Amino acid sequence: MEGINSLPFGKIFNILTDNNNNLVVIEKISEEYNIYKFDRNGKLLIQSGISRNEIPATDKENEYIIDIVGIMPAFNENDIFITAQYIRETTENLKIKSFETVYEKIIKYSISNTK
Repeated sequence: MEGINSLPFGKIFNILTDNNNNLVVIEKISEEYNIYKFDRNGKLLIQSGISRNEIPATDKENEYIIDIVGIMPAFNENDIFITAQYIRETTENLKIKSFETVYEKIIKYSISNTK
């Protein structure tokens, strides 16, 4: 994960390139997403992480289950766009639970170099 000839990734959530043709690898481990950005030569430029608990939410949104369904690099080199779903859980009786996506929101999030 530190570049060429390093440890392999776990579960890859997405692989893409940013506007500068840097490779962006998004890895999901449990409830956390790790974001790695490499230059054309395979050198690690940025390593950062985010979990759904870090998604900013209003008091009303805290009533919902927040799920990350997408992560894309933004135009700014150190920003990403996170697509989050806000899900309502209801219990009809003791055995039946239902889940409803109330809405989806795209959030601009700044990643920092934490390698």
